[in-house]
Formats: sequence, structure tokens, C-alpha cells
Amino acid sequence: MTSVKHFLYQHRIFFGLFFFLRIYEIVIGNNLEKWEVNEHFITFYTVDFGLGFCSRFLPGAVYRFLFHDTSVFTASVFAAVLTIIFFIGICILLEKLLLRVSMEHRPLCLFFVLLFLVGPASVSLYVRWLGVLDFYWVFFTLAFFFFIAHKRLYFLIPPLFVLSVFVHYGAMVCYIPMMAILLLYKISVTDDKTERKILWTVFSLSVAFAVFTTLYFLFFEKQNLVYPVEDFNRILIERGANYTYYYD
Repeated sequence: MTSVKHFLYQHRIFFGLFFFLRIYEIVIGNNLEKWEVNEHFITFYTVDFGLGFCSRFLPGAVYRFLFHDTSVFTASVFAAVLTIIFFIGICILLEKLLLRVSMEHRPLCLFFVLLFLVGPASVSLYVRWLGVLDFYWVFFTLAFFFFIAHKRLYFLIPPLFVLSVFVHYGAMVCYIPMMAILLLYKISVTDDKTERKILWTVFSLSVAFAVFTTLYFLFFEKQNLVYPVEDFNRILIERGANYTYYYD
């Protein structure tokens, strides 16, 4: 019991932020409405790689690997669980930030942290738009922050670049450059020569894989579709989609 109390006290900032964020997103962020994937986004969970080797299919492929049938309830549970995991990751990072700030400046830092959490275009966006493809970009980016902080996890960074492109190659506009820049920053502040070589290798592989995957999808994605568009749309409707305009 003492160890539990010690753990709770040691991470009181995390639990406080997580509790605040959870309550805020229930009461204000989503206006006391249930967390549900809407009729437009449910389409993302009716696709898998059996329809073709294409970008924008990754979330649906993972979902359909876990759940055979597509329904609003199961898709909402799937997306909500990932969102809660995302909340946990965000709060862990913010706790680390606050602990690094001196006691003198911690109240001001906490104020800005709370402003970030309640921002309408930050966390709340992915609650109101539960299950949107963009969420998977920020989910992989959050994982990147954890991987770059631990030497033993560096090898997982290149797959994150590729997975971000799999969500959509539009990641090359923002998320991929951001992670690449942060890798370069990490290299610049690392004194250990061996670690710097490893980071340069990780950086080179990550960027190369991301560029290759993007070019592949740009040139070959349409040819990779297994079905003509009419059959493709019919399959999506049979699986529970209400609209097919996004993939059209």
C-alpha cells in the first residue's frame, strides 16, 4: 500500500492532468455527447489491404484484423481506446515537461499546458472527430517522442515514418519533416559519437523509407486496387459504409 501511495504521489501531476483532460473532453470538449465515430468516418473502418495495397487503408486494416464486422459501436470503442492511450501519452510527456521546469516558473508553465489541453484544435479535435485518419498521424508522432527519448527504441523510428505515410502520404507535408527535424536536433545535441552514428543511420533510413513509400503510392496506388470502383464501393456499402466519396 505504501508503494502505491508513493507511486500516486510521485506521479500526481500526470494523474491530475489525465483526470482534468478526461473530464474536460467529456463535459466540454464533446458537450456531454457519447464518443462515436460518425457516419462519414465509419468508411475508414470498412477497408483493408485485401482491397488493394494502398495508403489510407492502414487504420481499417488494423481494425478489421481485430474485428471481423464493421459497426459504429465497435469502431467507436476501437477509436476511443486509442484516444485514451493518446491521452495517457500526452499527459506523461506534459508531466515530464513540468518536472523539468523550476518551481518558480512551474505555475506559468502549468497555465500554458492547460491552455494547450483545452485548445479546440488540439486534443478536443480528435474527440469530436473520433476515428478520423488524421488522428493516426498524431498518434504515431506521439510514439516518436517516446522512441527518440530511449536509445533502445531508436530502431522503431523508421517504421513510424513509413506507417505515417501509410495513413496518407500527405504526412510528407508536415509530420515527416517535423520528426526529421527533431532527429537532426537530437543529433546536434548528442555528444556520444557512437550514438550520433546510430542517429544518423536512423535519420537516413527514416527519410529514405518515407520518400520511397510516398513515391510508390503516388505512382502505383491506383494500379494496386483489386476491384473496379463500382465493386469497391459495393463492398464498402456491404461492410457498413454510408458514403464512398472519400475513396472515390
